[in-house]
Amino acid sequence: MPPAALDSAERPARIARLAAERFDLAIVGGGITGAGLALEAASRGLRVALLEAGDFAIGTSSRSSKLIHGGLRYLAMGDVATVRSTALERKILHRIAPHLAEPHWLVVPARSRAGLMKFRAGITAYEKLGEVEAADRHRNWSGEALAEGEPILDRSVHPHACVYREYVTDDARLVLANLRAAAGHGAAVLSRAPVEAIVCEGGRAAGVEARCTESGEPFRVRARCVVNAAGPWVDAVRALEDAD
Repeated sequence: MPPAALDSAERPARIARLAAERFDLAIVGGGITGAGLALEAASRGLRVALLEAGDFAIGTSSRSSKLIHGGLRYLAMGDVATVRSTALERKILHRIAPHLAEPHWLVVPARSRAGLMKFRAGITAYEKLGEVEAADRHRNWSGEALAEGEPILDRSVHPHACVYREYVTDDARLVLANLRAAAGHGAAVLSRAPVEAIVCEGGRAAGVEARCTESGEPFRVRARCVVNAAGPWVDAVRALEDAD
């Protein structure tokens, strides 16, 4: 299914559709969590509506480290399952969207040979969990190799370094790619439409009330399930259902 254009000229028609249909899923939040969920659900045949209060990726999803990393820090915390899952997902993302997951070398300086061995052990485990290809496995720099590879590093303080692969992304473009793909599968996505209330029927969420900030027009979206994917604003959205 080809990705769809998120054309602002179609905004009135999109609002009319949101108000007229009954959806399986109403997602509040147009960052990477909401966008990814919209794509997963729509590609599996669910009827999906997604509403974003501002512009897509306006919050955390445009202010990330720009790295699609495999969670190396979680390995130090002993969370092996998370590391394996995220490292493999990173590999999949690079395969399906190489323009949004570009490989880059990351340099980890070490003050001593013992420190270098510690980094090597952790990164080797990390690479095995992520099924990293031989060409992308870590390298160890000392002496001339370090001087050539990272000439401005103070080698009197850091005489060694372990260099390993991570992936750089444009986080906002990654969100838009997911949203366009979701729309291509039939999802109705709309920005600048803050949710102002959660509609409850029979003691459970049955949709949302929103407003178009461009026209001031209020509208209701009916759905079997409402997902709060509002990032830093998750508690503000939750309070719309229950202030306590």
